[in-house]
Amino acid sequence: MNKKIDKILKEDYKLGFETLVESETFAPGLNVDVIKAISQKKDEP
Repeated sequence: MNKKIDKILKEDYKLGFETLVESETFAPGLNVDVIKAISQKKDEP
């Protein structure tokens, strides 16, 4: 049974529905650089 599941999980997705989400990561914590980057992303001063 595990071999069948592993085979299915390794196959490409075939059903045609896919959501591509743009994301950005920052270092852990909050500092001036992170705040500036977020403000710039949101077109805020």
